[in-house]
Amino acid sequence: MNSIERKLAFTFTAIALICAFAMPGLASPALAYFSYPLHSEDDEVGSALDYLLSVQAADGSIGGFSVSAWVVMAIAAAGEDPADWKTAPANPSILDYLRENSELLGDEANRPTGYERMILAITAAGEDPCNFGQGHPTYAPSGDYVTPLKSYYDGTQIGDSELLNDDFWGVMALIAAGEDPDSDMVQNTVAYIEDNQNEDGGWSWTVGSDSDVDDTAAVIMALAAAGESPTSSDSMADGLLYLHYEEDDCGGFASFGTLNSASTSWAIDAIVASGEDPTSEGWTWDDNPVDYLLSLQDTDGGFKWKEDSSQNKTWMTAYAIPALLGKPYPVAVHEAPPATQPTIAFSPSSFSFSATEGGADPADKMLKIWNSGPDTLSWQVSDDADWLSLSSGSGSSSGEKDEVTVSVDISGLDEDDYEATITIEAPEADNSPQTVTVSLDIGEPGTEPTIDFTPSSLDFTAAEGGANPADKTLKIWNSGEGTLSWRVSDNADWLTLSPGSGSSTGEKDKVTVSVDSSGKSGGDYEAKISIRDSRASNSPQTLSVSLHVGGSSSYYSLTTTVGPGSNGGSISLSPSQPAGGYPEGTEVELTANPAAGHDFNCWSGDLSGSSNPATVTMNSNRAVTANFVLFDAGDLPNIALEQADRGVTSVSVDCYPIKSLANVPPDLDVQLAYVVDSAGTGHFSLRFGGIFSASSIKVYKVTDNGWVTLESVTTDGNAVGVTLSVGDPTIVFALPSATTGILGSIGKLDAASMIAIGIVMALVTGIALVFRRIRKAA
Repeated sequence: MNSIERKLAFTFTAIALICAFAMPGLASPALAYFSYPLHSEDDEVGSALDYLLSVQAADGSIGGFSVSAWVVMAIAAAGEDPADWKTAPANPSILDYLRENSELLGDEANRPTGYERMILAITAAGEDPCNFGQGHPTYAPSGDYVTPLKSYYDGTQIGDSELLNDDFWGVMALIAAGEDPDSDMVQNTVAYIEDNQNEDGGWSWTVGSDSDVDDTAAVIMALAAAGESPTSSDSMADGLLYLHYEEDDCGGFASFGTLNSASTSWAIDAIVASGEDPTSEGWTWDDNPVDYLLSLQDTDGGFKWKEDSSQNKTWMTAYAIPALLGKPYPVAVHEAPPATQPTIAFSPSSFSFSATEGGADPADKMLKIWNSGPDTLSWQVSDDADWLSLSSGSGSSSGEKDEVTVSVDISGLDEDDYEATITIEAPEADNSPQTVTVSLDIGEPGTEPTIDFTPSSLDFTAAEGGANPADKTLKIWNSGEGTLSWRVSDNADWLTLSPGSGSSTGEKDKVTVSVDSSGKSGGDYEAKISIRDSRASNSPQTLSVSLHVGGSSSYYSLTTTVGPGSNGGSISLSPSQPAGGYPEGTEVELTANPAAGHDFNCWSGDLSGSSNPATVTMNSNRAVTANFVLFDAGDLPNIALEQADRGVTSVSVDCYPIKSLANVPPDLDVQLAYVVDSAGTGHFSLRFGGIFSASSIKVYKVTDNGWVTLESVTTDGNAVGVTLSVGDPTIVFALPSATTGILGSIGKLDAASMIAIGIVMALVTGIALVFRRIRKAA
């Protein structure tokens, strides 16, 4: 298969994958070699387990502390009990080894991932990650690995904000520990991960670094654990396409240029977690990932890192076993038994305050304490710092959430970082005591952050007795120095803000603003949102929020038409219009649906612009027209109609043979030529995709009078936008004759081949990831 054929094959396979995501009910192709997944009794899995058992040390470990955790997951995935894995009856098991060596969790920077790895191993073994032996008195008191991990959650993400690795493994660990996937902690962290997806569809270990297979595969597993799928999540679908492109012809996957078993194992896990079969036709080139992984199994049952290296064989084998068994991470989810006595529950798990030396005290924060078990919880709370105070020292809860105000007094404190601990105790609780960490950062004067936000106000509209209006987004960021530790609050019971706090060193944090209009009678309501950080030079900042609820006695009609003719398309409404019209204040979403051979152009009447769908608020009778244009690009779907004046009724584009062009200036290297036929009046814009050197291209209008350079030309990546008037004839794309390679490695093919490849590229127009892949391959 030559390079061009390979690129075309990839494109069509990528399209097939997208179709498979959209139609999950389609059966996978028949397996070519064996039934996947393998089973624990299969020789390949059994010999791998035998290899791990053969290298177990007398203290129970297999490959050291970190590797032992992965081995426990592999043992559990195979249906065996890690507690039985020991070198002699009197010796500790591998599970005992983990239980007794929690001091090896790692330094502070790596401790979040240490907790995450331990939680995944503990839950895989069927144990309780909140009560796994004695534990380290500082790192994991009473064998609790979950509470310390939660203390690294800052309201937006887990651990270091510059790392992503601790976020996606954190999501998997929390869900494995029994955390509700819909909880704020999980969903906010998922949003942080998705916000930091790279343009190529992949992810990296850190924010902003180049994508790699290992981390992308781990993210896909985390998203799947959080309840997402390729059909519901664009991020997940794009991540899978990234993996597909990175797959080698042999079926294997590489890390930083080296094909290896570890990357292949995690890629298999990700494929399985997404509901795909790694041995199906869509994941098979010369071979599939599972066959490649099995090709690296050594004669002793262990898995080599790569074909010519047995480096870290124990580690590689621990990764390979779950992949062969079709059991991605997390291997198991812990189900806590129902509580039999009161249980301390609290939120948040940590507090972070910041202030400026000699400045104002930071704003108070709220600690919520409640009973998540039966009966009544009688709690007491205390702290160990002079600069910290609590509004209440005790209370009781039978399930309701009690609130304790946490206040900080910085008077007399110098610039420095301070730490404290809040302790919650309840003699009758089965998990007493619980601790909340408190940090205080006092900066030097002149390094204050600055609150910035958008929009400056928010307006909502709803109908009396109708549905709540759609959520809106408030963006907050630091436009000053240091770190902005912001907190938002509101003064209305019908407003909800999520999350309520966060931190920014310049990046824009998102707050979802939701309105509950239930029970509100017709009228106008006002509220304020406050943004605070005691260290900020401009704290507090406020923005106004308005809610208009239309009275139930007012109803308005929405009239829709299409133009310029009646055959251009249709308009759908959501919600559908009732017989008596819409109640005042109803927000109606209009979607323009072009008929075959047409493109949507723009709205007119009581709605303008070209956004589709678009929304109109029914505060009066409305009339809206969707304007369509008859558009035909023949077999060239990489050409799109971007915009047209309302007077433009039709546009068609056909290829023009380059060899038929007359009077070609000698200093031009002609690349492409088209005939543009249009009707009506006004101007329109076309977008030509698939042009690699778009910034160097010149576009000419060719008439009987000669060649004229078009000035209304824009470039965007690998696309050229051209604005024409109705009646403009042939246009030509050309370069100075000294310039070559406009279409990369395919630029000098004959015209028929060039058009054919252009068509293939055009098939994935709008699927930016696949388009980038073709560029990269070229």
